[in-house]
Amino acid sequence: FAQSKLAMASPVVLRQLGLGSLRRIYKLDPTELCSTLTDAAKRRVNDKQVWDALLYRAALLRGELRPLQLAQVVDTLGRVRRHDDAFLDYMLHEVRVKSKSFNVRDTALLMNGFAKLAVRDELLTSSLLPSLLRRISGKTRYDDLALLALSLTRIGDPSRETIFDRIVASITPRIDAVNDGHTLSLLTCAFARPPLAGQSGDVAPLFALDDGEGQRPPVGMDASEEEVDDGQNRIPHLGFVEALLLQCERHMWTFRAGDVLHLCLALSVLVRNGHEDLLPSRLLKRLERRMESLHFEFLPAQFVRLLEVLASLPDLERRCASKLLDEVAYRMRDVT
Repeated sequence: FAQSKLAMASPVVLRQLGLGSLRRIYKLDPTELCSTLTDAAKRRVNDKQVWDALLYRAALLRGELRPLQLAQVVDTLGRVRRHDDAFLDYMLHEVRVKSKSFNVRDTALLMNGFAKLAVRDELLTSSLLPSLLRRISGKTRYDDLALLALSLTRIGDPSRETIFDRIVASITPRIDAVNDGHTLSLLTCAFARPPLAGQSGDVAPLFALDDGEGQRPPVGMDASEEEVDDGQNRIPHLGFVEALLLQCERHMWTFRAGDVLHLCLALSVLVRNGHEDLLPSRLLKRLERRMESLHFEFLPAQFVRLLEVLASLPDLERRCASKLLDEVAYRMRDVT
């Protein structure tokens, strides 16, 4: 019975993905393949046969994949936490070959995939660095820069500060135009972290369950372990962080649940490194009101991480912790 049930799993998944059979996967072109991979990740497909077929097709099409498509494949692997070292090495060979063609968005997606897979390839990053620095300009999209910054922070890449200098130069003249909560929270969380943190060898992720896309109530913002420094590490771009916090205060009502968690993480790092003076006077009050209106959006893991972070923010904890616990108790009323 168990074997027959497993045998039936694949057709069900294939129908969900709009595929008639596994054979259809082997005929997908690069665009269809990337679309199917994204759909499979969103649906949390766990069927091994389907994933093996999709990755096999991606390997066959490796030479035909454009930079964005290569980045999407790696990012998809990160979203489903599928660690396949042989496949990843095979695909990254093509990334190295086409590294000069990667634009900012391609690199941001690629680094986001690395962060979710807890992978750091310094040689690959160094090969992408020259073209990346040339392409970051005053017209580069804010959300691409935000995702790139957070991803580099999460993996603790040594080239982070060189890229951060360019990002600051790109965004600062147009900081008043950055009004999206998701972008602001990612930037603040990335730039609030001291550069020496997480660079001692192994990857030290900020978020263990991070999709970084913000399409769901922030599956991009699920939390993980974060190790905060004792205040001895210098934060190079404090002026930029202060400007971001002012924008966060002004546009707090554009924040979703995951964005609130990112911002709280950033504030926690700042406070624990002795920079309480950077917090705008009305920021915590507005953050409190926004948090109250978003209780229903928080995922269980986000509640846990948020309560941990609030311990570093006594004023906010005093105002919000009891209400968060009430929401947790309300959700648990039917648990037996």
